[in-house]
Amino acid sequence: MRIAAYLFLILSFAGAAAGAWWLSDQAAREIEDQTRNTVVNGLSAAAQDWPDIAVDGTRVTLSGAAPSEAAGFRALEVARGIVGAQRIENRIILTATDAAEAVSPLGMTIILNPAEITVLGTVPDGSLATVEVFAERSTRPVSILAESVDRDEPAAWTFNLLAALDVAPLMQTGRITFGPRGAAVIEAALADAATRDAIERRVRAAAPPGTAVTLELAAPPRTLAPFPFLANKNADGLTIETCAVPDNASLGRIAMITSEADAECRLALGAPEGWADALTVALPALNALPSGSLSLQSMVVTLKIGARTADVLADAVIADLAEALPDGFTLVIEEQTLPEPESIPQAVSAARPFTVTRADGVVTVEGSLSDDAAVEAVLSYASSAFPGVTLETELATQGEGQPTTVASAIAAVEAVTLMLNGSAIAERGTLVIEGAAPGEGIADQIAEALAARLPQDTTITIDIEEIQPQDVEQIIAPSADPDLCLEEVQAIQTPGARIGFAPSSANLDLSSAPVLDALSTRLRECPELNFIIAGYTDNQGREELNQRISESRANAVLDALLARGVFLDRMRAVGLGEADPVADNDTPEGRALNRRIEFLSEDAIPLPPDETDAPPEEVTE
Repeated sequence: MRIAAYLFLILSFAGAAAGAWWLSDQAAREIEDQTRNTVVNGLSAAAQDWPDIAVDGTRVTLSGAAPSEAAGFRALEVARGIVGAQRIENRIILTATDAAEAVSPLGMTIILNPAEITVLGTVPDGSLATVEVFAERSTRPVSILAESVDRDEPAAWTFNLLAALDVAPLMQTGRITFGPRGAAVIEAALADAATRDAIERRVRAAAPPGTAVTLELAAPPRTLAPFPFLANKNADGLTIETCAVPDNASLGRIAMITSEADAECRLALGAPEGWADALTVALPALNALPSGSLSLQSMVVTLKIGARTADVLADAVIADLAEALPDGFTLVIEEQTLPEPESIPQAVSAARPFTVTRADGVVTVEGSLSDDAAVEAVLSYASSAFPGVTLETELATQGEGQPTTVASAIAAVEAVTLMLNGSAIAERGTLVIEGAAPGEGIADQIAEALAARLPQDTTITIDIEEIQPQDVEQIIAPSADPDLCLEEVQAIQTPGARIGFAPSSANLDLSSAPVLDALSTRLRECPELNFIIAGYTDNQGREELNQRISESRANAVLDALLARGVFLDRMRAVGLGEADPVADNDTPEGRALNRRIEFLSEDAIPLPPDETDAPPEEVTE
């Protein structure tokens, strides 16, 4: 009986296993049949009934003789759209009549995608063999749908094919085409400019002189910091002087507002979040004024109001703009002033060249411009372009001859922002740039930026010493050492440029924006520096209230730095009230000095003891 029981148990397990295997095999077959039917139906709907379809697990094989190259490519395209390119195995062959071979011109197209490479066209036998070797070595699947013909290769074909296949692995998305005589066109969208430069070097080195290779390589736009925009408004209307946009949609929004569909705005990276929204509300504000200028640099919107604007209109425009700006953007309002009568020169002197000089931490802007509006526009742009830097200006509107245009002046300012030291001189259709700048290829970047901004007949001369990164540290005064960084951060605030607040509140006043920009820039360059933002008040009012106000102000500065890219884990806000006065509280001047924000080392004020670390109290029953 026991043997019979064991035998029955074994037979039961065997039967169950066989049943499970049969069920799984049936399920797999049903899935394969379903996949095959789906592909067949899709091909039939696309009028491609000729391929043979075989399904093995997840692998789908297309085979058969394609009536034409286009039909073969279409069948593969449909099948890949149904089950995915990775699951398709291509065994399609092409058939061609003798007549077709006689008249079909040579030509080849290599289509590059991240998942695969496809080769199409009519190619000489030798070229097809070269492509097959490339396919064996490629890390991406290669589908060869090219038709091979017994013809001699044109002289340029071999060299250009080798050059193209050499750079194909560097291109994720692109197309390489060959004409009947072997002329090649390489088109690609690349991840960065370095890849573009590498492709250009390798193609030029591989293709001998005289061979025709056309490169159409697109790399990401240049990154701009600060991200610039400047517009002027006068009796003739609104004019965009300098403009960069993050995308074509932003360009369209600008054109709709200004009616300047041909506004010369270049695509660039570096726009802060909400940039387009801020510009969309700021431009109508400028347009509502009879005259003025608008500058948008990073997250600071500067609206300069014409001197003859009615106060009621100006107040309404400012109030509406302040309410409409996106969170994180700072609005700075400036007023243009009319020149005093005695300041108008009695004799006309020669127009001076427009010059921007940067040396020893000081930027000097001087020269002649066309009118007061041009002077105000350039001053506004220069102030935004050099936050936290001492700016000395001596601009005039008088002078015989042709003064420097606003576009040339702004181009000169922008060039100097990219340099460690040097100068830019604009005069009568010429622009001369001299100095030192960090990074390989910076001279070419400056030349490219200026060429895009200035008229084609402008003569641009650039003499830039390119400083390597390891040498920049020796030239630039700031250091990454935390102690030195803290000293430099503390030195940014000066009696004429301090972080300020509205009376009896924690609201930052508008004049604080350039100081906060300079502080955030230096703090981002010192990632090892952890620090305390200490808020102080004068001794007016109750001590508890002063402490709360000082803490709120310190937190307001923390929030402003956080919005400018300084990480939260590096900083701590502390309110110290009326402690540690730096001046006498008996005078208005002294009290103003005591109402301040200081930056201290992280160990200057110990953290309060954690209540959870306190020893437990004894409980007595």
